[in-house]
Amino acid sequence: MGGYETDSNDLGRSSYHRGEKTRGVTPLGRDVLECMEGLGMLPDLAHASETTFDDVLKYTKGPVMVSHTGVRSVHPSWRNINDDQIKAVAQRGGVIGIIYETMFLGGRTFDRVIDHLEHIMTLVGEEHAALGSDWGGCLLLPHGMKSASDLPRLTKNMTERGWTKRTMAKVLGENAVRLLRCALP
Repeated sequence: MGGYETDSNDLGRSSYHRGEKTRGVTPLGRDVLECMEGLGMLPDLAHASETTFDDVLKYTKGPVMVSHTGVRSVHPSWRNINDDQIKAVAQRGGVIGIIYETMFLGGRTFDRVIDHLEHIMTLVGEEHAALGSDWGGCLLLPHGMKSASDLPRLTKNMTERGWTKRTMAKVLGENAVRLLRCALP
């Protein structure tokens, strides 16, 4: 809803405006959300301020997603979502994708991506965790990651942590595909 990280827009306030707690979804934003729901579109709450995030949940009924974020309980950052937000997305059947930007992960290793994913899985279940990347917006990737061609290193770390093939399949794509299919009218 919030556009680029630094921009709020005519639909709602972005997370970049941390000090602004009162403005969330605008009247135009409510109209757009209603239209989106009628078309089977999913609201993406990445970059949404906390007020905008809450408003989207208030004005919609269907699933939502957070395409790329970190988890505040793992690394406290203004950009990351909190446990209540994670639970709210899961209650709607939504999915949360973990970003690869190390500033939001709290470290420069592949393990930090997995730490964020595991927190989601422990809190609400593996059906709600996904990779979120943000290839177009990342400034600093984990050490050893230059492109999607390095993702096998991430799955190697998942295996080393004892993840099952089933869990990896869900996080690596099945959860996102399930969410997109359920949104279809």
